[in-house]
Amino acid sequence: MARARKTLKIKLPTRTDSNRSSWRKRVLAEGVAAVKKANIIYTREDILEVKATVYLTGRQFEKIDVDNLLKDLCDALQGQPGGEGRKLTGTRDRVIWNDRQIRRATIEKRTRPTKLSSAAGGFLVIAPYSH
Repeated sequence: MARARKTLKIKLPTRTDSNRSSWRKRVLAEGVAAVKKANIIYTREDILEVKATVYLTGRQFEKIDVDNLLKDLCDALQGQPGGEGRKLTGTRDRVIWNDRQIRRATIEKRTRPTKLSSAAGGFLVIAPYSH
């Protein structure tokens, strides 16, 4: 029996304001839609790696740190868009069960290429971890 495909690419929404919670919610919505479209299910036992490229413009490029971008992405993927101190419990939409499943994370911020539309916020790839 063939092994199920577990690599997922998510188109990230544009980060248009300083409201981190709003962006996390939109990242979560894009992630849930991508999971459903690809028919991928990540279990609690999956060990994963993520690679993200986030397009920023103007002052955002200099102002926003990559560690904060990574934290926002991890919170969104596990269905916790509210951020620190606002953890949700119970049944909720999520892409992965817990960000503890991520063993390797690579993140890069770039200015948006001019050939892309203003809606392009970057992309994130989730794949099985291999060392």
